[in-house]
Amino acid sequence: MMLSFRLWIVTLFFLWAIPGNVWSTTLLKLSFEDLVRTSPVIVRAEALGNETTTDAATGRSHILTTFKVLETLRGTVGETLTVRQLSGFGKTHSMKLPGNTTFSIGDEVVLFLFQRSEEGQVYFLRGMTQGRFQVNQDPDSGKKLVRRSLNNVRLMQWNLKKSAAETEADEPQTLDVFRKKIERVLQSDGSSAQ
Repeated sequence: MMLSFRLWIVTLFFLWAIPGNVWSTTLLKLSFEDLVRTSPVIVRAEALGNETTTDAATGRSHILTTFKVLETLRGTVGETLTVRQLSGFGKTHSMKLPGNTTFSIGDEVVLFLFQRSEEGQVYFLRGMTQGRFQVNQDPDSGKKLVRRSLNNVRLMQWNLKKSAAETEADEPQTLDVFRKKIERVLQSDGSSAQ
């Protein structure tokens, strides 16, 4: 009798715990300051298109998104750049990685990026979807608002205290305020936008 009760409790636990984790990704949350400091390239850009490719050596599918650079907030880039994410559709399979973000043509975003020297001219999002902030125009004020765009991701943090900049980064803010926050982090580090 006691064994069947324990089995029932264990079964209920798994039924409760698993669904919330099956289709999501858990990432170590990057503070806004860490996101800025560890991203050699920060741009405001507009998505121009997506292309799926398959690596011949590994068989992994990738989505390549091309962006028109509207503004460079840190680093040096050309007029366009390409972001690569592990995901996509191959000839024999499809793969969706929770935690990756999707870009639609015309999306205006602020991207926190890095490169790997062996990967050539492609960029990668810092912290997966954490490196993407959506930019939308407020219909009432006409101002551009920036908001973090998490995509089915749970963020885990070691330090339960949030900094003021991090708390504010989770709330919609004007593009001008967002730019100034990036500049403040870079200045506090002795870094510059370039």
